[in-house]
Amino acid sequence: MVSNSKRPPIERVAVATAIAVTVVLALGSFALSFSALWDIATEIWPQRELSWIAPVLIDGTILQATISLVAAAGDPTPARRRFFWLLLAVAAAISISGNALHAYVTGTGSLSPVAAVIGGTIPPAFLLLSTHGLVLLIRPNDRRTAAEPSEGDLAGVALPSVEVGAPTVLADAEVDQVEERAVNEYLEPARHLREQTNSVTETPTIARILWLADNKPSLSRRAIATDVNVHHNTVTRILEAWAEYAPVYWEAERVGDLAPA
Repeated sequence: MVSNSKRPPIERVAVATAIAVTVVLALGSFALSFSALWDIATEIWPQRELSWIAPVLIDGTILQATISLVAAAGDPTPARRRFFWLLLAVAAAISISGNALHAYVTGTGSLSPVAAVIGGTIPPAFLLLSTHGLVLLIRPNDRRTAAEPSEGDLAGVALPSVEVGAPTVLADAEVDQVEERAVNEYLEPARHLREQTNSVTETPTIARILWLADNKPSLSRRAIATDVNVHHNTVTRILEAWAEYAPVYWEAERVGDLAPA
């Protein structure tokens, strides 16, 4: 894993400066949004000593949902990410609406109501953007693959001598045949998935999508869509449906294998 300490000095200074500026922007945006939401909350809960809790809940939820989304980026369960996106959208909508309402109600005569509302939505919008940027900056850079050893890992390790012979090279036609045989193993689950979801996508295409997702995890869904010549939303729907249906299918297969003849 590549830690921040192994970044070049100039890059570390740039990241530290960006974090400091982002923190200042986030604090300023939070202060302005907090003040506006506090005034609105006081109209609902007249006790000023308690109404400050409302803006903390609203803008704090924006920060919590943003951090959770970054933490759940590698989660294979789409439902969890959808929950945090919904939470972030609801909190941001409430914060922006509250700031806009405050700007409209307390707008001065020198500004039109439209200009006041637009100006009032700036703090919560910048709070949303700055907190997301801050989390991305603080998150460790651990993009190195597990198969790539560091220099320290190789120090003092004696590598065995290996006789190097002529490399075995498969022709493109042979590679295609190997892949085709592997993809054919996914035809049966693809057929079941197509029946369960009433999909209009052909069974061989679904089988190749499942095979690519399992055997080439580095491919993005857009890359898989390009490979099989379908829209990337189709790939997303198929993989999400398979993630929910796969346990049922494999359990049925297991029971079928164990059932007496």
